[in-house]
Amino acid sequence: MNKRINDVSELALNFSYFNFPESEEFPSAKPRPRMEAETQLKTIITELANITDSDFSWNHMLRTEIGLDSLDMVELIMICEKDFGVSISDREWQTLTSAESLRDLILSRLPNT
Repeated sequence: MNKRINDVSELALNFSYFNFPESEEFPSAKPRPRMEAETQLKTIITELANITDSDFSWNHMLRTEIGLDSLDMVELIMICEKDFGVSISDREWQTLTSAESLRDLILSRLPNT
């Protein structure tokens, strides 16, 4: 998603966006090589945070260094659940600190390919 969600009401309106049938923009989740998943996750984070690839590091903190606020984090988790076909509980996503911790969580839930 290229636009940022600015308030909870907009987030609620856009939630149905993730329930649309498969499209070119949001293909259904399917098994993929781990490297492809890592590259896709990096793209999701950089687009959501509106930063360049050179400003991104897996060691960066999602909130303080990458600049994601609480609503960005909700949007990030929703996109990850949809795109990667994983489930991330509220408790889990609230404890995610770095981009690396999110990457490791998602990769641990992908089928071995």
